[in-house]
Amino acid sequence: ESTEALTIPDWVYYCFFIGSAASLITIFWTIKTTPEIEPSKEELSEIKKHNEGKPSPIIQIFMVLFVVLSVPSFLCMLLANILPILKAEINLLVILGLIFAFIWLYIIYRFIKKSKTNPLANKLGDLMQPFIEVADSIGDMPKFLWKLAAVYFFQWYALFIYWQFVSPMVQKSLELNKEEALGQVGLMNGTYNFVTMIIALALVPVAAKIGSKKVYVISLFLTGIAMLSMPYITNEYLLLVPMVLFGIGWAAMMGIPYAMVSKVIPSERRGVYMGIVNMMIVIP
Repeated sequence: ESTEALTIPDWVYYCFFIGSAASLITIFWTIKTTPEIEPSKEELSEIKKHNEGKPSPIIQIFMVLFVVLSVPSFLCMLLANILPILKAEINLLVILGLIFAFIWLYIIYRFIKKSKTNPLANKLGDLMQPFIEVADSIGDMPKFLWKLAAVYFFQWYALFIYWQFVSPMVQKSLELNKEEALGQVGLMNGTYNFVTMIIALALVPVAAKIGSKKVYVISLFLTGIAMLSMPYITNEYLLLVPMVLFGIGWAAMMGIPYAMVSKVIPSERRGVYMGIVNMMIVIP
């Protein structure tokens, strides 16, 4: 019985292969049909000049990983040996590791910024240039992005909770076995993604008429109603109703924040700030 509880249904197993194949096919199709915008001669010259006297990019990546991860990893192992309970509480250990990593990166950042005449700091600055650029951009980040970061913290944490616990929630509320619950969740997820596909097109003129912020707030409110109502619905078909609201919210989350951000960030830092917005998603 315990073995059966841990078994993934066959249809779920094969769906991952189908999804992987679809993903690879679309990637190769995009590579084949999308023309590449080649850098200009000036840009190529600047890239070559920047890389003069430096090791290959692969070696640089490993060097950055070593610098960033060595101290936090050592501190985590040391702490786990001092407090053996952390070996059982792996999630807590990971959180502590992230805290150590952020503190360590801040120490490196301050060392590079304050020791500009130090040869070691200059070499470290060249190696850690992407991190330095991100840190500088966060320091200069427009006020709107700080507000969005606060919203994103709660928004994406709620979504991760949904994706992780929706299956056991359905299993309990509808009194289904594990495979039936997974099937119901697949139907629910398919419903909200179908709604998203349709609503995403309609949100463009609506946002142009009443404003992106209002559309975003209303969409998040509808998503909240959907999440609050799901545990109390005991009918498998009625459970698809909140997924319509969820689909409206998902359509807004996938596009409107980026449209709002693009209006307030400097064009020369667009790539960095869009990366920071994605960091706001994965950190929670």
